[in-house]
Formats: sequence, C-alpha cells, structure tokens
Amino acid sequence: MAQRPSTSPFGDQKPKTAVAAIDAGWDKDRLASLRRAAESRPADERLWSRYVFELRSAGLKSRARKAARAGKVTGAARKRLLDIAEGRRAFSDDIAGLIRNGAFAEAWLVGNERLKSFPDDVQLRVLLGAAALAEDDPVRAESVLAPAFDLAPKSVPVRTNLGLALLRQGRAETAVSVLEPIATENGGSIDARVNLASAYVRLERMAEALELTTPLLAEAPEDPDVVGVHGRALIRVGRADEAVELLRGLADNPAFSLHDVLADAIAGAEGLDAAIEYALQPSDTPSETQQRLAALLAEWGELGRAGELARSGADATPHDPAPYRLLGLCGAWSSDDPLINLMQRGARDESLSPVKRGTFSLALAKAYLDTGDDAAAFRALADGNRMLRGVVDYDIAADAGWMDRIAGNWSAETVDRFRQGGRKAAPVFIVGLPRSGSTLVETILSRHAAVHDLGETPAIFTAARRATEAPGPEAISALADAAERIFAPPAGKTLTTNKLLSNFQNLGALAAALPDARFVEMRRDYRDTCLSIFQSDLTPTAHPYSMDLTELAHYALAYDRLMRHWSKVLGDRLVRVRYEDIVTDPEAEIRQLLERLDLDWDPACLEPDKS
Repeated sequence: MAQRPSTSPFGDQKPKTAVAAIDAGWDKDRLASLRRAAESRPADERLWSRYVFELRSAGLKSRARKAARAGKVTGAARKRLLDIAEGRRAFSDDIAGLIRNGAFAEAWLVGNERLKSFPDDVQLRVLLGAAALAEDDPVRAESVLAPAFDLAPKSVPVRTNLGLALLRQGRAETAVSVLEPIATENGGSIDARVNLASAYVRLERMAEALELTTPLLAEAPEDPDVVGVHGRALIRVGRADEAVELLRGLADNPAFSLHDVLADAIAGAEGLDAAIEYALQPSDTPSETQQRLAALLAEWGELGRAGELARSGADATPHDPAPYRLLGLCGAWSSDDPLINLMQRGARDESLSPVKRGTFSLALAKAYLDTGDDAAAFRALADGNRMLRGVVDYDIAADAGWMDRIAGNWSAETVDRFRQGGRKAAPVFIVGLPRSGSTLVETILSRHAAVHDLGETPAIFTAARRATEAPGPEAISALADAAERIFAPPAGKTLTTNKLLSNFQNLGALAAALPDARFVEMRRDYRDTCLSIFQSDLTPTAHPYSMDLTELAHYALAYDRLMRHWSKVLGDRLVRVRYEDIVTDPEAEIRQLLERLDLDWDPACLEPDKS
C-alpha cells in the first residue's frame, strides 16, 4: 500500500532547516544565547521562532510577545511568531529535522511533550502524525490527527495523513470520506490522490482507482507509490500483463523498490513458478521491500524461503517487530536463536510505541511456545495484548448490544418483507470468527472447477451494513444492485464465494437482497478459537475485542447468540461446517458441503494445499 504521509500543514511547502535543539526548560544563559543568535540575523524567521518559543515555554509570555515583534521578518512570518507567543503554535523545525533524519521515535517524544503546551497547533500535529506513520503506528497517528482535523478540516496535509492512518488500520471506507474532498479536485496533491487510490483498491473499487492513477502516471511516471498502486489495480482487474510491462520498464533503475508488485504481476501473467523465481533473485533491495517479498512468498506457500528473507529483515531492522512476527509464522523457533534476545529487548524498549512493543511481545510468545516454555509464552501474550489494548477505546457491551439489536430487528418475516425478486446472483458468503478455519473452507471451495473465489473483498460491506442498520426497500435494492455487479461469476464458473468474516452481522440484509445466496459458517471449539485469536496480532482497531480474554469471551458469546438466531431465520440457506470434523474426515465433510451448495463432486477439493 502506498505510504504518502505529508509533513507540512500548508500545502506542499517543505519543512525549514532544523535547529538541533530540544526543550530543556528555562535556562537564562540559553535564552541569552538564542536572543543573540536571532538579533545577529534579524530577518531569519527560524531563529526568531526558536527564541520566541523558548520564552513562551519558560512562562515569559510578555517577553515572547515583545520578541515576536522585534525581528525584521515578513508580515506573514510575524503573524506566525505571534501565534507562537500566544500559544497557538509551537516551534517545530527541530521536529521536522528529526523526521527527515529518521529519528521518528525521538520526534514523537519531543513533539508530544510540546503538544501539552500547544494542543491547537495543527502543524505540530501533522508532524507528529507523520512521525507515527513512519513508525508504522497508525493508531497513534490518528490520535493526534483526528483533533487536527477538527481544528483545520480543510487542511490538505491533515486529511492526507489522517486518511493514510485510517487506511493502514483497515478502515478504507472512512479513509475515502476523508480523502475524496481534497483528492478529486483539480490539482489535488499527489499524496492525497495516491492514498485515495489505495483506499479504492482496498475496497475493490478498481475503476475509480484506475481513473485516479492513470493521469497520475502521466504526471509522475516514475513515482514508486503511483506506479505501485496503479500496478496493483491492473493486477486486480485481470490486466497483469500490462502491470508487468509497466514495472519491468522501471526495474533496471537501482532505486526500484516494487519487486513485490512485479512478482505479483508475473504470477498473474506468467504463472506462480515464474513469479517465485523472480522474487528469489538476489538484489540489493531495501529491507522493507524484502519484507513485502517475504510476505508474498509466505502467501504462496514458500515458507522456508519467506523465512530466510524475514530473518535478513530482522537482522537489518532490529527495532521493527514485523519480520520477527513473520519469521515465527514461517516455522518454529529454536532455543539458541539469537533473535530471541532481540525480541526480548524490543518488548522492553520503552522508546518504542506500544504497538511495536506489543507486537514484539506476541512474536516472543511464539518463540517461547516453540521452545516449550508455556508459562513465559502466556506472560508474553498477556503483556503484548495489554499494550495493544491500551491504544484503542472499546466497549464490549456496546458491541454485544449491537449484535442483540440486529437479532431483534431481523426476523424471518423481515427477510421475506424485503425480499428482492428477479435477482440472479447467488454467491456463497463464508462467515465466522477469525481463526476458526474459514480460510481452509474457502480454499477447499476455491479448488472446485465451478467456483470463483473473490477472497475477503469488502466491496459491499458498507451497503450491507447500512441495510442491516436501517432496513428498507431502497437500502436493500441498492445492496442487491451492488452485489449483482460484484458477485456475477465469470465465464466458465457458476458460483462466487466471498469470505469477509464480518458479514456475519449482515446475513439478514444479504438474504433479503439476494434470495438465492447461501451462507457457510465455519465453527471451531470456542476455546481454541479464542486462544488462537489472543495469540494473533490482529489489527487492534479492526478487532478491539481480541486483546482481553474476558472481552473476547463476551464477544464470542454475543456472536454465538446472533448466529443461532440466523440459523432459525435462514434455515437450510445457512450451512454450518465444524473445523474439527473437516480435518478429521475431510472427504465426507467436503462431499456434504458441496452437496449443500448444489456443486458436483470435484476431487481437487481434497487438495487445498495445491490452491
């Protein structure tokens, strides 16, 4: 996904040269030194900004106001100096300098302390958001950017960075609402348009993504984020050969960083073997690119090779927990692995964000489990989830109440009342809790010659949610129209599957909109499911119930109540598959599943590992 944070609250202007200084309280000699420096260069806004800021921070407000008027600066600069003197704006050139030099954690610490005195400084909040995004902490970024949005709703950098923070949390629909007003106007910033296109890709709105990226490509033909999102959109619409041609034309550039996108395009155009061969070619690619390649190889089942790349990434970026987490998913840890010590340090490193420390703890828990130290593993799980839980504001009672209200609003009579006649689409929606085995049943069905697998596309979730919340003829008809466009099977296929698990909330609306749709619920012993969820670093904002065992249990019980309700409402349209049964006697269970879905027997379904 594109990474386009902006560091300026005023369009595309670049941060000024940083003054290498950090707040140190009121020091008379220091203030005198800053005054002499400013007076020696009376037209230098940067030096006057630093001096005025230090006076204000020391509580010398009248001296700060006087200093703001003393410099021989432009009228606009004097207004900015007065804003600093009045506490409306902080000096932030040093923070911008720290960000430019890659000192993101230090920039956050300095800026967050300064924010206590200047909570309404939009520029400071933009810089803090950029630092958090650079540290891959979108939750922390949102915490400073959301108030900035309230303060300056028309600010392009605020919307650009807030949209990116939302997108990285999986909240693409909200990201679109933030980004569209600034990205679709003439001359919208490249950053905003790239982030909006990325959100469209996430939502499977490929036509809109390509409508944005095609002119962007002419405007910035070698910009890696522009090329990357355009290439991903081409792949998703079946034009992988065009993506290969585009990316190969740039691949000889030593700065080329889109090897993962090119490998994915090769998989679509030339086959998986050619893609794996390309992904494994030795190259001096940045660590971040290597980690994306590692994730792609793991997705293709090349766990050993993915693990090798992940290990090299862990060596190169010891403060980033992502490669450690991926390495643990690719295989078992050994007790003498030197990376375990690095994970222990990362989990204790208070200079890292709670998200990074928490993720280090979860990665460490996997290592402890692999090496037989169950007690240490559970402590690491508890510590990691506690840190991650602290970054989200969540009320389990509200979630449980919402599910109970859905059951109260959607009876069999409600489904019949809003039933759409004449609809031809008959997809199968796979639902369930995370870690319940839903990917297994999806993969089994995808092996069938008549099945088209659409993965976890969220393309209709918003329409389904609206219809669930406020059922009515217009909402149900709009949902049916969207679903018919998206779930029509391609030539040679008769059935389309969608495995967006959160659609379990929307089964009533989907059943009314698509009378021939069916639903498969994957069930697993709740004790196993909940423990597996607790061990997984699911996105905190997308799965806020997952980091506290009590909340997780209450969520599972509320889910169970709703699914029992749907079973009564939908009858034979809802097919339940038990994970324990399908792994114990796969052929019998798969035959029964195919029969319930009106599919002929296909022996390929017995080989999901070849998907």
